[in-house]
Amino acid sequence: MEYHVSTAAMAAMTISLIAGVVIPLGLFLVLRFRYKCKIVPFFVGCGTFVVFAMVLESLLHRAVLAGSLGKVLTENIWLYGLYGALAAATFEEVGRYISMRILHARKVTDAGTGLMFGAGHGGFECFYILVVGMCSNLMVAAMVNSGRLEEITKMLPADQQEAFLVQIDVLASTGAAMFLVGVLERLIAVTGHMVMSVLVWRSVSAKGQGFCFLLAFAMHFAMDFAAVMISRFFGVAVTELVIAIIVLAFLLLTVKLCQNKSAE
Repeated sequence: MEYHVSTAAMAAMTISLIAGVVIPLGLFLVLRFRYKCKIVPFFVGCGTFVVFAMVLESLLHRAVLAGSLGKVLTENIWLYGLYGALAAATFEEVGRYISMRILHARKVTDAGTGLMFGAGHGGFECFYILVVGMCSNLMVAAMVNSGRLEEITKMLPADQQEAFLVQIDVLASTGAAMFLVGVLERLIAVTGHMVMSVLVWRSVSAKGQGFCFLLAFAMHFAMDFAAVMISRFFGVAVTELVIAIIVLAFLLLTVKLCQNKSAE
């Protein structure tokens, strides 16, 4: 079977790739030069995502999903959704809390710390998903359109060829608009990370605000659980709408908490 990735799809991939750079860089520049936030929390946020999400959480998934428990989880969407959301919320929010405790101990305590940390945490994830992901997609698309697919497929081990062709089929059949949806999804996710970072920062820096950590944990769990469950039954559009509503609700709650603190 011959495959072809449309020019429109490749253009959308390129736009997504550029967005993966512009979103975190833009947030950094605005927070730094418009609101005078310190630089350190941004890079600590980046590092926290790498260590707790990309390394530690990934190690857990490899250990759990490779065993007999993994078979049980993957065969039941409800259990899989609960497991994934609980793991993500635990590793990322605990990681956020530990990193912010270190920042607080080192006297990095200005009001914009939570926002800058969230921009780094969510911004690095945005960069990784959009830039790395779209670079990979563009390389594969160029290979497919060059007519070298059969040649390269034959170079792969026999047990990998079928999976590779499935990947190619998905890439070639995905419309241009879906690649742009990824940009919207990342914007919502980065906003969520900034909200959760502000909440965790309040739990670290403000007396009597420990419950804010639980709010951040609940928000993270709700976002990830909704992403798994709703996408399975209702598709991408409904999933992004629900997650956007969750983020908006917690954003308004966080603004209210901050306003109440300022009024004290």
